[in-house]
Amino acid sequence: MAKILLVILLASMHLLLPGIALSQGTPSCSFAGMAEFNGSAVPDGTVITAIVEGDEYTTTTPTGYGASTYAIVIQTPSGKYYTEGTEVAFEINGYAAAQTATWQPGQNIRLDLTASTAVIPAASPNTWLIFALVITCLVEVSVVGSVAYIVARRWNG
Repeated sequence: MAKILLVILLASMHLLLPGIALSQGTPSCSFAGMAEFNGSAVPDGTVITAIVEGDEYTTTTPTGYGASTYAIVIQTPSGKYYTEGTEVAFEINGYAAAQTATWQPGQNIRLDLTASTAVIPAASPNTWLIFALVITCLVEVSVVGSVAYIVARRWNG
């Protein structure tokens, strides 16, 4: 009797284990809603980006589902795990959306997004380098011009 129960138990575990293994993958979280840019509906093909801990997930607004809709699934990369409550930032065509959300594994979250050109996209390191070079050149021109003026006044004076 004990052998029969053991065989039944092992047989049932064999049948259950694949289902358990398949149900436990890397968790995902999805967001969907409307997207507006500068107060207007965005056209089909507009790029929507979700950013979680530096990882970017990109989609485009589809055709056929109505103006300005988007849907994005954030699937945790293999070997990485986002903790519940981790911030998710969004961009519309590279402009920061006013809305953010939190990572909630296994959830489908409705979130309407808005962005504006009034919010300047984040500057890249190259942008800051160019800005610093321009300021340095302006300061240098100002100093050289001041020195030349002083030398000219003393020379003539």
